[in-house]
Amino acid sequence: VHGVAGQPVVLRYTISSPALTMGGEMISIPVNKVYGNLTWNWENNLNQSRPCSIDAGGNYLVCANTTFSFGPNPTNIWLFFTPAIDTLGAWNGPVTFSAVGFCDGISHPPLSVYGWTRVDSLVVSPSKILETQTRTKLTFRMSGSGTSKGKEHISIDSSRTQDTVRWSTIDNEYSSYLCDSGVDEWLCPLSTGQYKPSFTIYIWVTPSTTFLGPWNTFVSFNAEYFMETVIMPNITILPILTVQSVSVPKIAYPEQSILLELTIKGSANSTRGDSVWFRKTDYSPSVPIRWGVDSNYLEPCYDVGLNYICFLNVTWSQGYVRKTERKVFLSFAYSNTTTGRAPIIVFRAEWFKDLKYRPDTVIPGLLYNTMEIVPYPNNCGGAVWIHIGSRTSTEVSTMKASLSASQVVEGSVFWYTSMNEAAAIPCKLCDRTYTCDFGVLTYSPYTIVDTYIRLIPNIKQVGFITNLTILLQADNFESVTLNPTLYQRGAFFPRAYPIVYLPSDTQTATAYLKYAVRTCVPTVDGERVIISLNNIQEPILWGTSEDLFVAKSCPVNSKLKAAICDIQNLTITPDVDSLLYFFFIPPALNETIALKGTVVTFQANNFTDYSNEPALSYFVDVLGLSPRARVEPVYVPSGQSVLVSYTVAATGPSSTGETVALRQSKTSGSMTWSLDQITWLPCPPQQISKYSYLVCDVSSIDYAVGVLQRFYFKFVPALDIIGELKPTFEFRADGFQVSKNTPFVYVKGRFVVKSEPIILPTQTVRNRQPIMLAYRIATTGNTTAGEKVRIKTSAVDGDVFWNTEATSKGSMICGTYGDEKVCDLDNSITSEYGSTAKDQRFKFTVSESDIYFFITLNFMQLGPLPITLRFEAVGFETLPHQPDIYALGNFTVVDDQVYSWNTFMTPSLTTRTGDLVFVHLHLRPSGMSIGGESVIVPKSKVTGPVYWFISDQEPTARDYFVCEQNQLSHTCRLPKNSLGYSNTHLWIYFVPSVDTVGRLNLPIGINADWFDEYIYLPDVTVLGVLNLEAEPLKASPALVVTSGEQISLHWTINSTGNASNGLLTFAVANVNKDKPIQWSLGGSATPCNVNASIVTCNLTGASWSSNAMTHIWLWFTPNETLVGLLPGPFSFVIPQFVPARHAPLINVLAKHTLIDTLIRPGTTVFVGQRTEVRFNLASSGDSVGPHTIHFLAKDLDDVVGVRWGYTKEEADANSCRLFDVPSLGFSFVPNNLTFVCEDVYFTKERRYIHIFFSPKPTYAGPLDLDITFSGSNFRDFVTTPNITVIAQSITRWFVSPSTIYPTEFTRITIYGNSTAKSRSYLDAVRVGYLSGVITDLNWEHTKPYPADVRNLGNWCNLVSNLFYRCVMQGMHYFGYQWLMTLDIKVSQMALGPQILPVSFESEYFEDKPISPTFTVMGHWNVKYWMETPQRILSRQLVKLHLWINPSGNTVGGEEIVYPSWAVSDQLYWSLNNGTLGEVCEDVDGNKICSLEKLGPLKYTDTLEIWLTFTPTETLLGPLNATFAIEGLHMDPYVFNPEITIYGYLEPERIPSPFDPLLPNKFESNPVGVLPSYTIESGQLVRLHYILRATTTSQGGEFIQIARNQVTGIIWYSLDPSGDERNFIACADGPKGFYRCDLSTTVTWFRNTDTNIWIYMHPNTALVGEQGPLYFGATYFQTSMDKHVNVLGVLDVHSNVEPTYSPLSGERVKVTFDIQSAGKSIGMETLLINISGVQPNTEVKYEVGNMEDICSIANNSFVCQRTPFKFGYANSSQVSVWFTPLSSTVGPLSNSFTFTATQFVPTKVVPFINVIAYQIPNPSPIVWTFSGRLVTTMHSFRSTGNSHGNEVVIFPIDDVETSRGLYWSYDGQKAHSQSCLLIRKEFQCSGFSYNINGVVVYMHFYPKKKKKKKKKKKFCLK
Repeated sequence: VHGVAGQPVVLRYTISSPALTMGGEMISIPVNKVYGNLTWNWENNLNQSRPCSIDAGGNYLVCANTTFSFGPNPTNIWLFFTPAIDTLGAWNGPVTFSAVGFCDGISHPPLSVYGWTRVDSLVVSPSKILETQTRTKLTFRMSGSGTSKGKEHISIDSSRTQDTVRWSTIDNEYSSYLCDSGVDEWLCPLSTGQYKPSFTIYIWVTPSTTFLGPWNTFVSFNAEYFMETVIMPNITILPILTVQSVSVPKIAYPEQSILLELTIKGSANSTRGDSVWFRKTDYSPSVPIRWGVDSNYLEPCYDVGLNYICFLNVTWSQGYVRKTERKVFLSFAYSNTTTGRAPIIVFRAEWFKDLKYRPDTVIPGLLYNTMEIVPYPNNCGGAVWIHIGSRTSTEVSTMKASLSASQVVEGSVFWYTSMNEAAAIPCKLCDRTYTCDFGVLTYSPYTIVDTYIRLIPNIKQVGFITNLTILLQADNFESVTLNPTLYQRGAFFPRAYPIVYLPSDTQTATAYLKYAVRTCVPTVDGERVIISLNNIQEPILWGTSEDLFVAKSCPVNSKLKAAICDIQNLTITPDVDSLLYFFFIPPALNETIALKGTVVTFQANNFTDYSNEPALSYFVDVLGLSPRARVEPVYVPSGQSVLVSYTVAATGPSSTGETVALRQSKTSGSMTWSLDQITWLPCPPQQISKYSYLVCDVSSIDYAVGVLQRFYFKFVPALDIIGELKPTFEFRADGFQVSKNTPFVYVKGRFVVKSEPIILPTQTVRNRQPIMLAYRIATTGNTTAGEKVRIKTSAVDGDVFWNTEATSKGSMICGTYGDEKVCDLDNSITSEYGSTAKDQRFKFTVSESDIYFFITLNFMQLGPLPITLRFEAVGFETLPHQPDIYALGNFTVVDDQVYSWNTFMTPSLTTRTGDLVFVHLHLRPSGMSIGGESVIVPKSKVTGPVYWFISDQEPTARDYFVCEQNQLSHTCRLPKNSLGYSNTHLWIYFVPSVDTVGRLNLPIGINADWFDEYIYLPDVTVLGVLNLEAEPLKASPALVVTSGEQISLHWTINSTGNASNGLLTFAVANVNKDKPIQWSLGGSATPCNVNASIVTCNLTGASWSSNAMTHIWLWFTPNETLVGLLPGPFSFVIPQFVPARHAPLINVLAKHTLIDTLIRPGTTVFVGQRTEVRFNLASSGDSVGPHTIHFLAKDLDDVVGVRWGYTKEEADANSCRLFDVPSLGFSFVPNNLTFVCEDVYFTKERRYIHIFFSPKPTYAGPLDLDITFSGSNFRDFVTTPNITVIAQSITRWFVSPSTIYPTEFTRITIYGNSTAKSRSYLDAVRVGYLSGVITDLNWEHTKPYPADVRNLGNWCNLVSNLFYRCVMQGMHYFGYQWLMTLDIKVSQMALGPQILPVSFESEYFEDKPISPTFTVMGHWNVKYWMETPQRILSRQLVKLHLWINPSGNTVGGEEIVYPSWAVSDQLYWSLNNGTLGEVCEDVDGNKICSLEKLGPLKYTDTLEIWLTFTPTETLLGPLNATFAIEGLHMDPYVFNPEITIYGYLEPERIPSPFDPLLPNKFESNPVGVLPSYTIESGQLVRLHYILRATTTSQGGEFIQIARNQVTGIIWYSLDPSGDERNFIACADGPKGFYRCDLSTTVTWFRNTDTNIWIYMHPNTALVGEQGPLYFGATYFQTSMDKHVNVLGVLDVHSNVEPTYSPLSGERVKVTFDIQSAGKSIGMETLLINISGVQPNTEVKYEVGNMEDICSIANNSFVCQRTPFKFGYANSSQVSVWFTPLSSTVGPLSNSFTFTATQFVPTKVVPFINVIAYQIPNPSPIVWTFSGRLVTTMHSFRSTGNSHGNEVVIFPIDDVETSRGLYWSYDGQKAHSQSCLLIRKEFQCSGFSYNINGVVVYMHFYPKKKKKKKKKKKFCLK
C-alpha cells in the first residue's frame, strides 16, 4: 500500500457481481493518474500482461477484453502501472469497473505514493579537513522526485555539534534560519514545497571539540510522504597548534647562526609525530639545524630528502599539550640565496593540522661595490659620471640608487650602463632626493653590473665635494652607502666684445678688447690674464674702464712670448659682470680682414684656464631685418589662440643674439614659437626697459642674405581686450637694427550662459501657456553697442517682452522683423504693460547680468520644443541658446466596458477568483503620441500575465500581446504613435489577484512620452474560492473505521481572500443522528442542528484567509447500516465565496481478536531450527473474499520458505509467496522482502491458523516478526510472537605495533565473522591481567588502524586483579564482519614477548577466547655536553660528557659506537672526568665502547660517562660523525655532537689564540715586499706570500683588508713571477672591507706551496706600520699580517708677505700651508738653509698663536722648540720671518725642509724675487759741449749686480728729437749707441749696473727755442 514515486505498483482486485455480465466489460483509470503504460493480467505476471489503451477523448486508460466476464464468483485481476510522477500521498484512483447494464464499480485503493530525494553533491567549506571550533558550511546540491507538500525538515545529531545550527536556501548565513534544539538532535524545519526536482540547501554548523578525526555525523532529510535521505559528510576534525615568538631576531644575515625561542600550545594533546620541518634550500648546510627545550642543550635535526626535520618526540615524550605552553629553541642559519621575509617553518603532529609559522625576521641580501669618478677633477658646470660596479650575494632585479644631493647637484640626475648621454635615463626627484631605478638590470653573485650616474655638481662649490651620498637599495637587501668625493675646479665665463679702435694723433692707432667676465664661484687668489703677442704689439695694458690713462701695464714674459696682467686686486663673482679692458697696438688700419692667433687666457688658483681667441676686426656697416606677417585667424574669439607666422629677410649674415620679443600684456601670459609647427618652444618673460616682454630665443638659426627665414608664434590674446589687439613683434640680432612689425589681429568677445535659464512656472508646459525665461549672462568683455536677442516668430504666440527684473510690469516689447522677434536691448521702450513708457538701454558686462523674457509658446508637437534665443553685440560672436522646455498632452476616456467569459460587456462585472477579466477603453488623446506609450497595471492586484491589444473589434486569443513584468507592475508596451488624435480602442485582459474578495481596486495607468498619466479604475467585484484541502483531510482514528465507531474529521482550509462565519452541511442518512454530532475551531465543541434530511453546523467565529489556515473539526458516528464507503458530500457555504463541496473516502471495516498463541519447539530456537506458531483467532464477521497473512522476510530463511495451514501438519500447509515491496525510507530494514500467505478465510467462529518458518542463519536475538492479517472489509490485525535466536562468531586478531616501548600503547585489533549481528548494549571483552606489565587498557570500536588519537577511547576496569573487563556501552560490537581495538599501555618493567588472554561477553553469542602477543622494547634517554669547545682547530682534543638513562631495565649488549674514520688515533671512555679511561675497540670500521661490564642499567638510574678523542687531522668543517648508544631490546640512540674543525695557515707553528673565530698572526713576514718594507705614502706596494695549510681547504679562500687601510682598490696575481698584468681585482667585501675571493682560483694545500702576489696603495691618511691583511677560507682560522711601513708625505705651499718681490735688505714673512693625508706622531722640525739669510739677522717662526726663535745648527736654522703637527686642523700653517741675503738679485734659491717621525723630509723653495735698487747719486755733470752737442756724465750704483738690458727714460722736452739721443761708457759720441723715441720720451737700453757703480754719458742737442734751460730728469726702470 506504499509506493515510491517513479516506481511501478501492482493492484490486485477481486471482483464479483449479482449476475453474470454480458458484454462491455472494461476497467478505466484517468490518464493523469498514470505515468506511462497501464497493463492487466489474470495472474501476478507482468511479463505476460496485456496493454490498456487511451479512449477517444484522451481522458482515460481503458482495459477492455472479450475474455472479461464477471459474475457471482469472485474474479482476480492484476493491474500493473506507475502512478503519476507528481503524485504525493494518497493516490485514490479512481479505478472504475464497467459493464453493459451494470452500475459502475468505483474503487479508491488505499495506495500512498512516497517521494524521494538524493544528494547529488556535497561541498564542505572551508575544507573537508577542519580546525576545531571552525564554523563550517555544508552545501547540499539535491534532486528529488517532485515537490514536497509539508513537514519538510532536516535533523542533525546535536551531540557532535556546538554553537547553533542554521539553514538557508541562499549562500548567506546572515539571512539564514535557526534550527530548533531537541533532546539529542537539531531540527531544521524547512518551507513547504522546499523539496523540488532540483534544489540546494545550505547548513552552517560548528563540529564539537570533543570529537577529533572523522566527524561521523548523520544529516537526515525528511518530509511528509517522502522517504528519509541520510548522508554522513566526509569531514575530519583536526586540532590546531599555536606558536608565539618569545625571542626572534628582526634581522638575520645569510650564514649567520641565529636562535629562535618559541612557545607552542595545542588545542588538544598530541601523542606522536611531533616535529618541525625546514625546507632544505632555504638554510645553510654549513650551520646545522638544531633544536631543544633548553638553549644550552640543543639536539640535531635530520636531513630527510628535501627537508630538515627536527623530531621532537626524541626527548619530548609528552608531545604538544592542550592549554599548556611548551618552550622550544631552534638554531640555524639562512642560506646565501635566501633573502626577504623569513621562509616558513612547519610544525606537525599526527592528527593535527599543520601549522605554518613564519618568523618575523628579514634576511637582507649583501651588496659588493667598486666606484670611480670620471672625469676627476671636473670643471664647474660640467657633468660628472660616477661609475659603480656591483655584484650581489643572490640574484635581484629591484636595485635603486638614491642621491641625497639637493644642495650638491645642479639640475637633473641621469643613469645608464655606460657613459652615453643620449641614452641616459632620468632619475626621479622627490623630497630633495634623486632616485635612479635600476630595475631593468639583474644583479647576481657571478658578474659585476656596471652603472654610471651622471650629475652636474653645484657650480657654487670648488675643491673637494664630500657631502654627496649614494644609497644603494634592493628589496630584501641590506642597503649600502657610498660617499664619492668629487674635486671641482672653478670656471670662467667671459663674454668678448668686438675690437674697439681709439683715435690717435700718431702713425699708430690704439685699440682695446673688452670682456665681461663671470665665474661659477668668486675667485680667491692668483687672478691673472695672459695675452699672447701674436698679431699685436707692445705695450699691453689693462684696466676696468675705457680710460687708457688709468690702465696698468702688463709685463711681458719673453719665454712665454706673452704679456701677464696681474688682476689679483679683483674678485670675479658669478652674479655681476667684471668688465676688463685690454689695450694694445693692433695691426695697421688698412687691414680689413679678421686676424687670428691672439689668445687671451684667464687664470686663478683652483680654476681651470679659459682661453679666448678674439677676431681683430671691426664692423663696416649696419645690417637690418625685414619681417612679413600672416595671422590665422584674423578674427579670433576671446580665449582662443592665434597663430602668427613670419617670413624674415636679412641684409647680411648674423651669428649671435637672434631673438623675437612681444609685450607680455598683449597675451594671456605666455607664448610659444616653432620653426616647423611640430616642436614648440616657450618664450620666457624678460624685463626690457620698463616693460615685460616674452622673448623667444631663435639663436638656433642664423640670418643670411637671400635666405628667407620662417617663424611661427602661438599665443592667446589678453582676455581683457576686445577689438583690435595691435601686437608688436620686435626682431633683434647682434649687429642688426631692431625691426618691429604689428600684424592685424581682431579679438571677438563671447557670451557665456552661466547656468541653465530658470523657466517659470515650470519646464513642462501646454500649448499657448505663457512663461518667463530668466537668463544669467556673462561676457568676456563689456559690450558697447548692438545688443540684441532674436527669437523665431513661429515658436511664439503673440508678442515677446523683455525686462531686467523678474516682472512683466515695465517690460520692453520686442519688434517683429521678417520671421523673427528682435529684442533690441540697446534701444527699447517699455511695453503697454508698463504704467509709463521709458527708454531702456542694456549692456552686458564681464560680471554676470540678469535678463528676463516673457513668451507665450505656440507648438504642434509634444516633447522638447526647438525654441532658440540668439544673443548678439557689436564685436561679439553670436550665441545661440535653446532652453529646456517640454510640451505635454493628456488623455480622455470616451467609453469603458468590462466583462468575463460568458458575460455581456457592461460598465461593471461580478466574477469569481481565477476568472479572466476583459477591459475595453475608448480613448481620445489630445495629440499624437511620439513614444513611451504604455499601460501600467500594479502587479499586486493581478495574478499571472496581463495582455493588451489595440483594435476597433474585440480581438481573438491569438491577437493579444503579453505585457512585460517587473517586481512592481505589468507594463504593456504599445506601439509608437499608436495614440493619436482619432479615437483609440484599447483592450486589456487580466486575472484579478487570487486574494481579492469583493470590489477590485485596480488602478490602470495609461502613459505616453510628454502626456499626463491617466488612471482608470474598472468596476469589478470578485467572489472568493475555498481550498478545502490546503492540507490533506485528517481523520481520527482513520478514514477506515469500524462500524459503530465514532470518527473525527479535521479540515485544514485556506481561501483566496478574507471572510468570516458560514455553514457546514451534509446528509442525515450518512450518520447516526442518535449519537453526538459536533464541530469545533479547536476549542470546545458545538452541537450541529439536525432536521429530517440535513445536518447544519453554524460556523460562527470562523475566519477565512489566504495567509492563514482555518481548522474545522467535525465529530459523528457513521450510520451502522452502512458498509464500505460513506456516501454524500460535506458542503461549506461562505458569504461572497463560491460554495465548496468535499466527499472524503470513509470506509467501515470488521476486525479480528487473538485468543492465544502457541510456539513449537519453544520461545528460544537455534540457527536453522524449524519453528511453528499457532494463532487462535475470533472474527467479528465473515470474509466476503479470500484474506492474506503477510510479514517481513528480513529475519526468516527464504530458502526453506514459509507455509501456513488450518492444522499443525506442515505437510498439509500451503506455501506463502515472497514479494518485493518498496522500502519506505528507514521504516524497514535494508532487506524489505515480504512473505504473503493467500486465500485465507474467516468466519464469526474461532479458527486456528498455523505458520511454519525458520530464522535466518545470520540472525541472533529476539525475532522481530510482525504478522499481519488482512482482508476485504476487515481491519488489519497485527501480532508479534515472542521468539529468541542464538548465534555464533569466529574471531581473529593482529597487534600493531607489535613492538612497543615502556609507558607506550600498543593496539590489538580484533575482528571476526559471525552468523549474526549482536543486539546487546552490554557486550564486553575480558582481558587477562599480566602482573607488572599492563598499566592502562582502553578500547575503541570500528576505528581504523592506526589509531586516530590515543587515550581518548573507553577505559577498561580491573576486576579483582584477575582480568580487565571492557564494557561496550551503547553500541553493538559483533556483526557479520566486525572489528574492535584494544589500546594497552605497558610499564617500564616490561621487556620481551607478552601473551594476553582475551575472551568475549555478548548476549545471544558463544564465548571463544583468543591470545594476542606483542613485544616490549626500550629506548635511551640521553643528554650530552661538550667539555671542549664545539669549534676546534685541527689537531685539538675533543671531550664529550654524557648522561645516559634507559626507559626500562636493560638486559645486556650495552655499548657506544662511533665511526673510526673520524678519530685520529683512539677513542677513550671513562667514568671519571680526569682520566682518559679505557680504549674503545676497533671493529669493522667502528670504535666500539662496551659498557656491559657495568651490568644492567636500571631505568631509575643515570649513567655519567666521558668520551675523549682527537678528530682525524685531514677533516675540515662539521665533523658529521654519529654516535650510537645500543643495547638488547633497546632502540639505538643516535646523535651527532656539533663539532666543527678549523684548519689554519703556516701549520708548522702553534696558533695563537686557539679560538677558531679569532684571527691569529703570522710568525713570518711576506717573502717579498716591493719596493721595500718601508714606502712613501701613495706608493704602490707589492707583497709576495708563499703559504701552506694544516689541510686542504674546501672553498671560500679569501684575502681581506679593511677599506680604511687602502687607497683605491686592492688586487692580486697568481702568476709565479708576480706579473702585475695578470692581476685580479678584489671586490667590496663585508662592511668596511675589501675582499679578494680566491675560492675559484686558489686552494690552500698541506704539502704544496701557494704563491700569491698582492698589490695595493696603502691609505695615504695613515703612517707607520699598516695592516692587518687577513687570509682565510671556509672552516679556516683567519690569519693576519701587518705587511708594510708607510712614510707620510707633506704637500707644502708657500706665500710671501708683504710681496713676492721685496727690495734688497727688506725683511719678509713666508707662510707655509702644510697639507698631509696622514697625521704626524713626533719630531716635527723645520730646517732653513743659512746661506740665503742675511748674516747677523734673526729668524723667527710662528705656529698658531705661538712664536719662537729658530736656532742655528749644522749650517741651518732649526725651528723645533715650539711644536707643530702635520695633518691636524689647527696646525696646518707655519709662518717664518727672515731677511734674504742682501746681495741677492732676482729669485732667492734658499730651501726650507720639513721633517717628522715616519715622514719623508719635504724641501720647499718659496718664490722670492729680490729687487735691487739704485743708491742715490749726485746730479748729472755736464761733461762737455761741442758746438750745440751736449755731453752729460751720470754715475749709478745699486744694491746688487744687474743682468743687463737696463733702460734709462729721457724726457724729450728740451731735446732736439730730430737729431736723436745717444749714450756711451767713455764720453765719446763716436762710441755711443742711439736711444729709441717712444711716444714723448727716449728709452736708452743695453747697459748694466752693479754694487760698485757705473758711469754713463748722454749725448744730445738741446732745442733752440728753449729760453730757459731745464734740469733733465732721468728715471731708472
